[in-house]
Amino acid sequence: MNACCDVTAGDLRHLVTIEKRTRVADGQGGFTETWAADPAGGVYCAMQFLTGTERWEHMRNKPGNLMRLTMRFKGDANGAPYWQPGTHRVKFRERLYDILAISDPDWDSRWVKMDVFESGPS
Repeated sequence: MNACCDVTAGDLRHLVTIEKRTRVADGQGGFTETWAADPAGGVYCAMQFLTGTERWEHMRNKPGNLMRLTMRFKGDANGAPYWQPGTHRVKFRERLYDILAISDPDWDSRWVKMDVFESGPS
């Protein structure tokens, strides 16, 4: 999987759940934030490990992994990638990844490349 155009259906073998931050009424007149799968069945993608890091945070070392996901394009009404950093996150095998960047590398609305960062305990 060197270039975006080299992706085949066989490369899309990892099922990830993309979750969207949503507000849900709490029944008392307020709201609480929760995460809901978007889309419900998950998305198959190719996963590429980029790097592992450690950083000093809150008086301890905190590990993290940077991954690149490649999946079929899903666009919004304006043709931009549907998922957005800050409002969406990725869940894979009970691990959570923050979305750092999303791009349409060939500008042809076929593939989405998503850089994600896991910053939880390993």
